[in-house]
Amino acid sequence: MLVAEAFNEADEDGSGYLDVEEVKPMCMSLIDKFGQGKTSDEDPEVLLDKMFNWLDADNSGRVTFHEFKVQMMRAFI
Repeated sequence: MLVAEAFNEADEDGSGYLDVEEVKPMCMSLIDKFGQGKTSDEDPEVLLDKMFNWLDADNSGRVTFHEFKVQMMRAFI
């Protein structure tokens, strides 16, 4: 899946931004996949907040496509 496709799929309201609720399914899937408890003893909601804050580079409370793309590139390169 391309980064743009992943972003557009997550952007349920079509606003062009992702809020924490739109990012939540993706982040919770990653937490489940990598095994919460195996990598951290932190509560899944705390991990979700950390992941959202990592994506939201400018701390605006929403994730732009540019922020999403840059962070995905950093994660996979």
